[in-house]
Amino acid sequence: MTILVPQPFGPTGAVQPVPTSYPHGEMYYDASVEPIATCACGQYAATVCPQCRRYRCPACQPSGGPVCTECADTAVPPDAADRERRLGLVAQIPEPTERLLQAAMVLEDDPGDDLYAALYRVCPFLPFMPGMTYWEPLAAVFPPGPQWVPWDSGMVGRWFAARAAAQRLRPGFEIAEGRVFAQTAYGWRLLGGSTVREDDGFTDTAFVLTSGAVLRAVAPEERRPGFIATRRTEPTGLNLLALAELGGLLGLQAPVG
Repeated sequence: MTILVPQPFGPTGAVQPVPTSYPHGEMYYDASVEPIATCACGQYAATVCPQCRRYRCPACQPSGGPVCTECADTAVPPDAADRERRLGLVAQIPEPTERLLQAAMVLEDDPGDDLYAALYRVCPFLPFMPGMTYWEPLAAVFPPGPQWVPWDSGMVGRWFAARAAAQRLRPGFEIAEGRVFAQTAYGWRLLGGSTVREDDGFTDTAFVLTSGAVLRAVAPEERRPGFIATRRTEPTGLNLLALAELGGLLGLQAPVG
């Protein structure tokens, strides 16, 4: 038997488990050698909130979230002037895909009825589609099926994978595909991040692989934490929520004006 312990990161650097071998090949974590960081809720920590600087587990600060849930609950909602100021700073970012992800992070906080109009002002390189309406990914919208977005999700996936590799950002999931799991890939899971709406009206989960491919899994099963088994995968697009989460995973920070 092997006990697996996560490796959270703290303000003073990485906190890593120190495995010690038993004669029978078992491994255990020796807390007397080096303590493991824990969240205030008692679970193992996976990150540190950049605002309150406290250790947080994945439940208290979801992957890709800019701050923990406690800080998010007490945050003052941005007003229209503040949103326009932030979007003006984002518009100065020269790299198009980074600008798109930064804009998504701002707009996802405060979508508004003018979301696509605001996005086109910041990212004029996107193909313009008059009359487009933003549909909340985490709300049921019918009919089911794919929904169009004005950005190239494949290009975003490849850009993210390259940046993640440069930052040595480890993928959070292993995806095994096929009846005998003949094909295995690694990537990041984006809950509700697909452009495909399922029969219940909610958006499907998307995955960005280390290769840059953007996929959805058909009838996925999470056999254990970090391991997804699926009969097959299909290409999909990324919605605005997914773009914002990718920016959060990379730790993108809005420009300061």
